Amino acid sequence: MDSNSDTPPAAQDIGDPDACFRPISHTPWDGMTWLENLANFGAELTTFAAARMKEDVQTQQKLFHCKSVPEMQQVQAEFVQKAINQYYAETAKLTEIVGKSAPE
Repeated sequence: MDSNSDTPPAAQDIGDPDACFRPISHTPWDGMTWLENLANFGAELTTFAAARMKEDVQTQQKLFHCKSVPEMQQVQAEFVQKAINQYYAETAKLTEIVGKSAPE
């Protein structure tokens, strides 16, 4: 709040056409920290998606070379188990990034 007023800064800005040009530093989230965490979140998602696509292609290659149905089932089971483990780990990473973005 402004030291000269008991009115919160956002309420003081109502009706002020220049308010949108002021820095958002009076918000609970620091603007730069939030943007950095958003960028980290996006980078993490992109990295994860690329790794999963690579796994998909590798699994397709393995499936093309299978000589029997049980061998294909084994490749598919390994793929699913690895995907579950990777999605679980990725969820933990993304949760940590989001946690860093939350106001204290």
